[in-house]
Amino acid sequence: MRDYNLWGNFNKNLKERSEYSLKLSKNLESETINVVKGIRRSGKSSLCVKYIQEHYDKKDSLIINLEDPRLPVNIDSNMLMDIIQAYYEYISPDNLKIVVIDEAQNADGWERFARYLVETKNVKCIVTGPSSKLLSDEYATFITGRHMYILVFPLSFHEFLNFRGIYINSEIDIINKKFEITNMLHEYIEYGGFPEVTIIDNPEVKKELVKNYFNDIIIKDVAKRYKIRNISQLEQISVELLSNISEVVSLRSISRTYNIGIETVERYFKYLSASYLFITLEKYSYSKRQQNKSLKKIYSIDTGIYNALSFKFSKQEGKKMENIVAIELYRRISNSNKTLYYWKDYYNHEVDFVINMNDKVEQLIQVTYLSSYESIEKRNHEKPYLASAI
Repeated sequence: MRDYNLWGNFNKNLKERSEYSLKLSKNLESETINVVKGIRRSGKSSLCVKYIQEHYDKKDSLIINLEDPRLPVNIDSNMLMDIIQAYYEYISPDNLKIVVIDEAQNADGWERFARYLVETKNVKCIVTGPSSKLLSDEYATFITGRHMYILVFPLSFHEFLNFRGIYINSEIDIINKKFEITNMLHEYIEYGGFPEVTIIDNPEVKKELVKNYFNDIIIKDVAKRYKIRNISQLEQISVELLSNISEVVSLRSISRTYNIGIETVERYFKYLSASYLFITLEKYSYSKRQQNKSLKKIYSIDTGIYNALSFKFSKQEGKKMENIVAIELYRRISNSNKTLYYWKDYYNHEVDFVINMNDKVEQLIQVTYLSSYESIEKRNHEKPYLASAI
């Protein structure tokens, strides 16, 4: 445990993500299990460690990394209890205030152990991992009403700028740093916002790292979790889906194209969505039945994944910009009572994003990648139904 703990050998200088830190601080005020979920490598572990660095003395915390290859394959709650006992014996017999169970899904019975910490030892508990594993059916019953969660995304563009040493505090900063920001935007569109990718300079290393993330998600978070044997087929469908960002996707069409049963394609789609490889939007309608029946629009959780893996004939800058806006909007409403949709009529008139709250349309947003204000005015004149949405 020493390699992952502040009282041990861990001494990395981590970047703070203030938005998530504030949410975590608020959630920790309650005596519940705090779930930090999201796509692999989005910075969940670093977020927790940075929070502990800022708010606790070193010996008050225990971080348990359940992806350490030195641990046995079959980890269970008994081993977690052994780890706690080792902490009490070797580090501090009475100072433990907070425990992080990193990648908790790798230990059978983690949810019982987490409840033991919160309810019996009066210790704050954070668990991290992919959402499909942490809040799946077999766990939900046991921790229902006893957990709060934070959904962590790759870096937003604002966070990306901060990680690269560019800080925007006013409109004047935007004007003064216009060309730096524009340059960084191109990089953000190309390589995405995974934290580790952001701080690497070599473009080829960036792409290779993103590909490794994708492979880990496919193998560890989907294939291994759901016992899928045909990994190449799963990967094929994943790449096809990611190649159609900002588009309405027909799973039946994909089924026919690849000669794979529609039930299999639908299962893969469900599993990949649960791992947060992408998000989907339903078509807005006053009829819930029509919403459920509508084709879904798909967006990659990170444009770096799209660029590294998808098959495309052109740069698709407009689609990538729409994808970035979709993820930002989804991030902003993820802990609210708002819902995000797209809208399209029989004549193929479309609004990219419809923000709905309490069954009322709150805002319409149209994303257009153009080079000047004059081009926007021209587009509005040619397509007047868009004018009220821009």
